[in-house]
Amino acid sequence: MTATATLEGAAIKYKDADGNYILDESPTRTEYGETTVEFKASLEGYADAYGSATINIDKRPVEIKAANASKEYGNADPAFKDAKMSGQVTGELTDIDLSVSRSDAGNDTLGTHENVLSISQSKEELEAAYTNYTFTVVPADFTINTNETALTVSAEDVEKTYDGTSYGITAVAKVNGAVNNNVTIKYKDKDGNYTLDASPTRKNVGETTVEFEASLYGYKTVTGKATIKITKTTGNHQRSEC
Repeated sequence: MTATATLEGAAIKYKDADGNYILDESPTRTEYGETTVEFKASLEGYADAYGSATINIDKRPVEIKAANASKEYGNADPAFKDAKMSGQVTGELTDIDLSVSRSDAGNDTLGTHENVLSISQSKEELEAAYTNYTFTVVPADFTINTNETALTVSAEDVEKTYDGTSYGITAVAKVNGAVNNNVTIKYKDKDGNYTLDASPTRKNVGETTVEFEASLYGYKTVTGKATIKITKTTGNHQRSEC
């Protein structure tokens, strides 16, 4: 701060830490808080004049903000981007860890998990460590989306010569190319609904297309179809001669 006198030529001195008016320049303050500066103006022929003023340093606001992230169900969590910090004095707060983690790691429920991505330190911890600042820590959301591609289902066509036996098809579901027995497979009934636990069958000569559906939580439901084909048997006829 700078004190001024009403009369030109007055000498101004500031009080030092020992209470003496000997300083040519005002004491200063850098850190958060308040300092009262006292000063004296002297001019020959006049009584000394005294005054005081306050230096008040407010806490500097800083925001630390995480970024939203997402993944497809069944995949590992991605590497999260570091949080962004703004508002700090250049060159300060460089030791704050801005790496982001997920507070509900392991919860793979579909949908948006709100405010689960953030830095490790809380607002209160940061303000206790960095007393010149006030912090706003903004967490982010993590979204788990339905996996659109990993679930597949297929079945081999069945072709048999008529032998009086009824034949069906067997659908096999895979997740990321590996057979998964947790998948629910249903076959289409005659009304066009996927309600049957076992494949429709065919015994007589002809062809039947069987449609099926595979479903598993977190994955896009997929469908497929295969054919049962029964061909005529070839009889062996022998001719007898007399």
